[in-house]
Amino acid sequence: MIDENLKRYLWTGLDYERYEVIKIIPQTMNFAAIVMKSRNTTDTPWCLEYCGTGHYFDTYEELQKFYFEHFKKRLED
Repeated sequence: MIDENLKRYLWTGLDYERYEVIKIIPQTMNFAAIVMKSRNTTDTPWCLEYCGTGHYFDTYEELQKFYFEHFKKRLED
């Protein structure tokens, strides 16, 4: 369940039908990294949305590595 206070970081352009929001991680006052998981087996399983751009990953480990390289922090499970 997503904290109600964090829902302000979500925007209408996210594909909520295909991807479920797993985690919202605030980065600044206006932006958050949003971890999403596919609801469909035909889609790339993991997505990290930030500032209107989606990055897609075949494994959660790949997503974690990208997050660490980009944000210089570990992505908690």
